[in-house]
This record gives sequence, C-alpha cells and structure tokens, in this order.
Amino acid sequence: MKLWQSVAIGGQGQERIIKQLLDKSTDNPLIIAWDNDTTGIKKGIEFEASLKSNGFITFRAEIGKEKGYKDANEYLQKDPDGLTQEVHRAMSISDPKQRYLKTSTTARLHDFIAHNSAAIDTPCIPTGFNSLDKALDGGLYEGLYIIGAASSLGKTTFSIQIIDNIAKSGRDVLFFSLEMSADEIIAKNISRLTYELCGGLGHAKTTREITDYKRYADYTQEEIELIDAATKEYREYADRFYIIEGFEDINVKHIREAAEKHIIFTKKHPVILVDYLQMLTQSNKWKNDKQNTDYSVLELKRISRDFKIPVIAISSFNRMSYYKPADKQAFKESGVIEYSTDVLIALQPVNMLPIDRRGGGESENTQKMNECLRSELRRAELIILKNRNGAAMKKVAFQYQASFNYFSEITVDDCNNEIASDFDNQKKEFNAPPLDDTGRILLGRLLKWRLEAASKRGWPNYMIATNNTLALIASLQPKSPEELLRVHGMGKIKVEDFGKEIISIITSAKFGVGWEVERIE
Repeated sequence: MKLWQSVAIGGQGQERIIKQLLDKSTDNPLIIAWDNDTTGIKKGIEFEASLKSNGFITFRAEIGKEKGYKDANEYLQKDPDGLTQEVHRAMSISDPKQRYLKTSTTARLHDFIAHNSAAIDTPCIPTGFNSLDKALDGGLYEGLYIIGAASSLGKTTFSIQIIDNIAKSGRDVLFFSLEMSADEIIAKNISRLTYELCGGLGHAKTTREITDYKRYADYTQEEIELIDAATKEYREYADRFYIIEGFEDINVKHIREAAEKHIIFTKKHPVILVDYLQMLTQSNKWKNDKQNTDYSVLELKRISRDFKIPVIAISSFNRMSYYKPADKQAFKESGVIEYSTDVLIALQPVNMLPIDRRGGGESENTQKMNECLRSELRRAELIILKNRNGAAMKKVAFQYQASFNYFSEITVDDCNNEIASDFDNQKKEFNAPPLDDTGRILLGRLLKWRLEAASKRGWPNYMIATNNTLALIASLQPKSPEELLRVHGMGKIKVEDFGKEIISIITSAKFGVGWEVERIE
C-alpha cells in the first residue's frame, strides 16, 4: 500500500512546499487541512487556490472539526485512530478521477459480494413476535423502519417491547428517548415482566406500582418476590439495553456520533430506536417543520446504511387521520417519510372502516378509537404500508394490556370470532365454575404438576400458575395452545413454556390414563 505523507507548514513555508511539489512532478491529489478556526479556514482556501493555479489536484478537509478539535495535530494527540479513519475518508474522495471511476458497477461489485458474504454471519434480527417476523420476511434488516399511530395507542410501548426482545436475544440496542426518562423506561420493562411471569393474573404491577416505593410496605411477600424476580430477569440483559435521554436537545448528528462511539467502544453494531421523529432538534432554524423532518429521515436512513443496522423511528399521526384507516399520508410531516423509509408501519384499532365522500364511516371509527383507548385490554392491528424489499399491506393483530405495557399477538380471526369473545368473557371470571368428576381429577393432576415444576425451578407455586388458573383449565379443558392462551392467567410466555405439558395432562385425563386414585374431594 502506498504511504501518504503529511507536512506541517506555516505562512513562510508555502512557496517552498509548492516548489518541492513541482520538482517531484506528483500527480497524487493533495489534502489540505489547516486549523479549524475562521483564520485557518481562510488560509486553507488561499493555499488551495495557490496549489490549483500550479496544476495540482487538491481537496480541502476540515479534519477533526465535527469532533471539536482545533486542528489535525490535536486530533492526533487525543484520538489517533479517529484521525486515521477521517484521513482515509478524505483520501477516498480527494481524487475526482477515482471518485468517478468508482461509480461503475464493476467497481462496486466486489464490495457487493463482500457485503453479502459477511451477511451470512449477521442474519436478520427477529422482533420477538412470530407473526410480525413472518410478515417482515424473518425480522429486521439494515434500513429505516418508521412506526406510526394515533396518540396513546401504544406505539412507543410496542417499539420498546421489540427492542427489549432484541436485547434478550443477545443484540445491543440504543434507545434515544426524547419524552420518557430512563427510570420510566426501566419501570415499564419490569412491569411487563411481572405480567409475563405471573401469567397476567393477580400480582402483576403497573409502571406506577413499580416506581412508587411508598406502596411496597403494603405489598404481600408474593408481590415483592414477583418484582424481585422480574428485576432479576431484566438485569440479565440490561447491559445490552442502552438509553440516551434527551429533551429537545438531540438531533441526527448526535445519533450518528453515539452510534459511532458504541461501535468503537463495544465492537457491536446496535439496533437504534428513536422516540420520536418529530421531536428531534431542528437542523436549521430557518426551515419549517416538514423540511426539518425530511432532513432527519434522510439522515437516519444514511445512518442505517453507513453502519448497516436497523434504525427504528416512532412517528406521530396527523390529527385528521386519527379516525380513518391508516395510510401513508397519515404520518405527520409526511413526504420524505413516505418515499424514503424502507418499511412503513402503522398501528390502528381493528376493523377501521373506509371513509366515503360524504364522511360515512367516520363516526363509527371515532367510536372504535374511543372505545379502544378506554379499554384496559385493547385490540389493534399492525399494517405494513410499505416494504421496499418485500410484500406490503400485510396485517398482524395484537392484544395490548395497557396497564402492564404488554403486547401479544393474536390471530386476525380472534378479533371478530364470537368463540374468542366467549373465551374472553370466561377469562374475566376470577372464580372457576363447579367441576365435574373429570375436572376434579384433572385439577388434582395439575396441582401436582405445578408443585413439581415450581420445585424444579425454585419458584413460588403461583409463578407457575395460580389455583384459580388451574381450576379454569380443569373446567374449560382447552385442546390446543391457542385455546390455552385464552384462559385467564395463561400468557404467551407461560403457554410457550408449559403449554405442551398442560395439554398432555388434559388429554390423559380425557382418556383415563393414570387417574385411578387421584381425586380432589
């Protein structure tokens, strides 16, 4: 590799340097990097003009200016690796001939093959929601993802749950929060974990119940143990969940710098979440909101491309779009959002009606939205409005337990199916109906199984399933994991962990296998 030399000169040495360069007859481009103050920039421009007048190819670079260094020498003393990288970047764009030749497909083909070969070891990143991953062709890829919804529908909570799932899976995440404090984010995550651990019944804690320590004196021992268990689980992956707080003082430049630091310090490429897009600091005070949002979108897309990572940004909706089926124009300050985003996602209440020319359907949608926001258990559908490298207009249905910051997938049919509604009504009953003989026998086996499962894990019995949940299972006798998920107290995690065992016990009961003496009187 050809070595590049640097020369430090003062005002008296310029003519001497030009003479030496003329004597060498060099064709190499010259990079000029003076002091980064006003005088230095002016002198650099003058020196560049002198070199060009003598036939040299020049490129002027303000080395270290963006990082706050006064000149290249200070940069060298404090961050030699950073200086090296910046000089290499300047070299790559200093020769106009080479810049032009690199635009050919042949020149790009080597990098394309190398990038695809490296991607074998860096597959797409699952979101933790199976149906959403399927709709996204496996999960998240390099690119810009924007998620939008009406206010209070849960778009931030949903996005936090995604990056929390990603952190659990072993990937680093970098969360830029322009609204919530780090403490509130941590509390939301622990609240959701209490809900998952207890299957959604009884002892799960809200965000406020996690953060208000005055209430702890009134909690039972089981409640304290549940919070401790959730905190312990969160601690296992919290070192991969990075939070950067900002209140109207974060812009896309800060996001890029933080991503660079993270990669340098940890040697890992994080998934980035920005909450939210329209709150990023203006890039130019003379531009309007739409122009500044457009700039932020383009820069976030460049960050995703430069670092080859998924970048997720949360967006608000225009108020006039709250009560209409979501579309691309619903996003606030849309324009570049619509055209430059790689994947555009919207959350809305299920079964929003199209609006006709006379406004028909809007009152029904308003009612649906208000009912959804008033409900403790909300049902929403996610729509992929745009997917640059995949199929669009796919839908995924979710159930949102608002108090406990918990989203779970449901089938689209569940949103309209009367049978699902019947199950939901039974879920709301904390007291199981009377059991017949088979149900009483089944409850006995379930209690025995719970004791063994809890003892094996060192958990309290209720963290496997409460007595009421087991009684409901014995009464309803679900035939599949999907039906089991509808039983009050059985969340997605519990069904994944214990569903097969429970269904096996139910099946054995119905066929009378090993039940001669096990009865509950």
